[in-house]
Amino acid sequence: MEIRSLKSLLPLGATALLLALSGCGSYVAYDVFMGDSITKGWSVPGVDLGVSGNTTSQMLARFPSEVPGHGYRVFVLLGGVNDLLRGRSPEEAFANIASMAKAARQAQTTVVLCELTPVYRDDLPILEPEIRALNTAIEQLVQSDHYLLVDTYDPMYGHPEYFRDGLHPNAQGYAVMDEALLPVLASISAQ
Repeated sequence: MEIRSLKSLLPLGATALLLALSGCGSYVAYDVFMGDSITKGWSVPGVDLGVSGNTTSQMLARFPSEVPGHGYRVFVLLGGVNDLLRGRSPEEAFANIASMAKAARQAQTTVVLCELTPVYRDDLPILEPEIRALNTAIEQLVQSDHYLLVDTYDPMYGHPEYFRDGLHPNAQGYAVMDEALLPVLASISAQ
């Protein structure tokens, strides 16, 4: 089998692992994922509330009707890049993320925050410092409030081949994101 064929199987392996875990009753229907188009395109093991183009303020606005009271055990949040694309500050996006995390905890869910992925588009070089600033703020929030973190930035940094358009991950990129996510979800299931 040639290398190209093996690389095309990587996402299938991650998907099979997710299906195996969900078949054990560990995930699915108990976990909710909120975000933008990056979340929407991710084959997450649970309810996918990713909406293309959403900013964190839009996520925050829909949060009360879509998350509390639905029986979710785990709340996973990946968002903020659309805020930065629209000229909003990392601080504004962070405030919305922190508000959702706090509300999710009050709704008796385990909170998992994801770092933003890098961006590989020549027309958006200014985003990189803002992405790093927002990711640093997310990391600090995770430490201070004892949330869980999925590092979707570091394993994708330096790998533009993980993106279909420089912004949205391709199948290989999503497989890398799965590899970062699964140990965190498994640690919750083990509790």
